[in-house]
Amino acid sequence: MQELASTQNNHITDAKITVNQKDLSLALLRANTVADKKNMLPEFSNLLMEVRDNNLHVIATDLDLIMREVLLVEASCNVEISVNAGLLYDIVKRLDERHKVVLELDSEDGMLKITSQGSHFSIPVSDPKNFPILDDDTYDLSFNIPGNALRRLINCTKFSASQDEARRALSGIYLHQQNKALVCTALDGHRLAFAQTPDLEIPEFNGVIISKKTATEFIKILDGINSELTLSISSNKIKLSNSTFSVSSKLVDAIFPAYSGLIPTQHQIQITVPTREFKHAVERASAIANEKLRGLLFLIHQNTLTLSGRSDVNAYSKEVIDLQGQWFEKAFEVGINFRYVLEILSTIEEDAVTLKFNDPFSAVVITSSNPNNYWIIMPMRV
Repeated sequence: MQELASTQNNHITDAKITVNQKDLSLALLRANTVADKKNMLPEFSNLLMEVRDNNLHVIATDLDLIMREVLLVEASCNVEISVNAGLLYDIVKRLDERHKVVLELDSEDGMLKITSQGSHFSIPVSDPKNFPILDDDTYDLSFNIPGNALRRLINCTKFSASQDEARRALSGIYLHQQNKALVCTALDGHRLAFAQTPDLEIPEFNGVIISKKTATEFIKILDGINSELTLSISSNKIKLSNSTFSVSSKLVDAIFPAYSGLIPTQHQIQITVPTREFKHAVERASAIANEKLRGLLFLIHQNTLTLSGRSDVNAYSKEVIDLQGQWFEKAFEVGINFRYVLEILSTIEEDAVTLKFNDPFSAVVITSSNPNNYWIIMPMRV
């Protein structure tokens, strides 16, 4: 076993690490999304690099989130190095990806030297013992889930979480098991989003709330990953991991409200429109809508859906969509927040979208041909 080199107690053993520029740059980019750059204490704006048997572990934390990524490197010895996350990334991202990056811990002045071809840099290091204490990595439950399935669950729901951090129970995504499916639900009092995974045998567990920040970091990591990942859950933390990375986070300490009673069970009017055409029509009509209220008037009459918006300066917009064979003798109109609609449409991959209405004062249900997702929006006065 190689001896450990460290910057602690002024006893510094020479260490040399050779790593691929592209791999290191990507790991540092992800670490910088977690490191707390605004904190006055350097330990929170630093990242920790641990080398164990030619594996470089890049670790960053803000105490709520912990990110670890493992890179294969060539190292002269095992070592721990604590260094400013932003400074190291700013250097490495500018280096030529065609050449390896060499990191050397200077034994005399406690500096980290970064070299690549003709580029040379030196930056100070900190005592790795001062790096924040990390998670004990103990969880009550673990199960596997395809990365693309989890990504879709989060993408379909995260925008419906409340922006008001004081409403802690609504400020994140409720992750729970229902009929052996993994379910994500988010609501903010004006809308609700529901998404579940089909055909997955998820074990039972007590539902948990993940923060929007955690959900955002999960999405960044999940981008492009379709292979199976491990999701680990305990009463106060959650971890997403595979063989090369892990992201762990504290959970929101709150109880998510019962939401089944908010789901409308009846509707008087149902229309189906092409997703792409509907999305573009909403985008155009919303160009002349009150920016504060963000409302569009939806008018269903005979075989058309008319979207209209009006601004504070009496500007007016109107978009007409042919309902293609659908006929409604009696006119029906309702006001809906166009931003809520656009956020939903941006996640729908199917060709058609269905809107279900009961009356102008009841919630609107939006679905697609995918039975695993639905969204609910409360109407508004326009």
